Amino acid sequence: GYLDCTRMLNIAAMVAAVPFIYMLSRRVAGRALSWWVAVLAVLGPVNTYTAYFMPESTYLLLFWILAWYALKGGHARLITYGAVLGAIIGAMGLVKAHAAFLAVAVVAFLAFRAFVLKSQRPLHGALVSLAAFIAAALLVRFGLGYLFGGSAGLSLFGQIYGSGGPAAGGLPAADLRAGPRAVARGDRGDIPARAAVGCGARPAHGRAERRH
Repeated sequence: GYLDCTRMLNIAAMVAAVPFIYMLSRRVAGRALSWWVAVLAVLGPVNTYTAYFMPESTYLLLFWILAWYALKGGHARLITYGAVLGAIIGAMGLVKAHAAFLAVAVVAFLAFRAFVLKSQRPLHGALVSLAAFIAAALLVRFGLGYLFGGSAGLSLFGQIYGSGGPAAGGLPAADLRAGPRAVARGDRGDIPARAAVGCGARPAHGRAERRH
């Protein structure tokens, strides 16, 4: 069923995080120990989220990708480095609004990094990377949000925390989970992201009608 499909996608996201955790651990540990760290990280209690109709697995995968690139991509150009981090934060914002809090930490890290590099113009470097970060984050967050959720995708918190009004051309307000978070969880069978992986399901309102 549709819930089983969501669980399989949650498991896939959790397993996909293993290589990134491994590469992070390899910065301070050997190969064997790093594999143990990566495997145990996804076998811990955090993997209970894979059984629920929640987006945490996708959010955690994106977090590990963010952490890996933040520490690995230091040799990239400042504008590229900031843009990639911004794109990842934007994608995380589609999954959970909590990404806004993480974005503050990334902004501080970008500014710190620009000055630590001891370039001739550290302030210029910080401003360039920050501008690229903000532009990419907003583009991904609200661009994909509108693409998947219509006007509901333009809200930072989605309809569940918003006015609860109808989303023009997007997800119906009757679904309490409509909005950006629905993109990650696939709360609706008509979300293109789920159709793309072959997890077609009838819309939630269809199931509700059958119960009445």
